[in-house]
Amino acid sequence: MAADGFQYRSVYSYCKDWEDDIDLEPGDILTGFKEGDEQHPECLGWIVGFNERTKQRGDFPGTYVQYVGPVKMSVPDRFLLFPDLSQQPPRRVRLAAFTVLTND
Repeated sequence: MAADGFQYRSVYSYCKDWEDDIDLEPGDILTGFKEGDEQHPECLGWIVGFNERTKQRGDFPGTYVQYVGPVKMSVPDRFLLFPDLSQQPPRRVRLAAFTVLTND
């Protein structure tokens, strides 16, 4: 399934703290998929995407990247709707230095 995605360029290095995170180096190109003010990724919090250099998929901090532009991309399986909401994987919400898993 194709969808509109957004490309970002990493401004800072980031070593992943969680298995689901993506490592970043300055200049990395990332393709992300998150609704909101895409041109201001610092307002989005954590963005799910793909690092073109490392081929890693996962979360990266919006405060570490700058907006490049829109791009067409295929939607990862984790964005497909689950018919039974009880089967959804836990959603991660970051609060300061903490990560909270929720099922809503």
